[in-house]
Amino acid sequence: MNILHSCRLKERAASILSQTQPDYRKLVALHAAVSFGVMLAVSLIQLLLTMSMGNESGLSGMNSSAIFSTVKVTLGLFTSLLLPFWEVGILHTSIRVVRREDAEFTHLTRGLRRWGVVLRYYLLLLLIYMAAAILMTNLIPIFTYWIPIPQSMYDAVENMDIAALTDGAALLEMLPQDAIIGYILPVVAITTVVFSIILLWLSYRFRMSLYLLMDDPQCPALPSLLLSNQMLKGHKWSLFKLDLSFWWYYVLQIGISAISFGPELLGLAGVTLNISSDVQALLFQGLYSLAGIGLAWFFGAYVQTTYACVYDQLRNQNPMENA
Repeated sequence: MNILHSCRLKERAASILSQTQPDYRKLVALHAAVSFGVMLAVSLIQLLLTMSMGNESGLSGMNSSAIFSTVKVTLGLFTSLLLPFWEVGILHTSIRVVRREDAEFTHLTRGLRRWGVVLRYYLLLLLIYMAAAILMTNLIPIFTYWIPIPQSMYDAVENMDIAALTDGAALLEMLPQDAIIGYILPVVAITTVVFSIILLWLSYRFRMSLYLLMDDPQCPALPSLLLSNQMLKGHKWSLFKLDLSFWWYYVLQIGISAISFGPELLGLAGVTLNISSDVQALLFQGLYSLAGIGLAWFFGAYVQTTYACVYDQLRNQNPMENA
């Protein structure tokens, strides 16, 4: 029986938010503020390091620049690795809100405190997606049979020197480029579409796995993936329709993300600011952060609560102890 009705889930989420004290929106906005604040602070430090590198000269300056460059790269890498563990904490908090339990800032750190199992989860998920990519690579030759080879390529091969057939570079130069592109593009398009469908299918199978990890401190990584698949049997299409109903939220996310590419967009528009490119990047990063926090404040809590209601209903229908 389908228990995921978009309207009912949204009504339940709205009712929960209207009765939640303290306001859950504050926690969601705070969670977003920490995420964006860390990224903004890292961008500022990287800007200062870049400016310091530019002021160094001579042999000692080269050594200092190398150190600054290493610190800059390491800092960015560390932040990229740390934030995913912080991001999943909001799932644990949203579950508590849906169950009318106390939700505090410490609950946002659930992913950081369970970093070991979360790390194993991400590594396991990476292996699964890599296996899917390898499978697609092996399927590419099959897709080529569906695309007819242009006659001009046959004619070019018949008229070329036989010795060129053993030289890949020479062969490509002699073949008509338009025909090659016309042959390769459909193969790439078919491969991309099929691979996207496989990734989408996998993502919906594992959609509840992080909720399971955050909800049950004893749940390991692999069982969370298996249990998620079991919980979502017969409900993937309903969850997909719920995602579609939030199209406006995802469009806003994309629009806000575009702000971070402000310097590039201004360049395409032919607009020039009288400040350095690094300062421009930091400026637009700040605007992007403010917009992201605003989105989290006005709509983030509602969306997070709705998906937590999805998990809660599926969890009640498929208790983990009976899985």
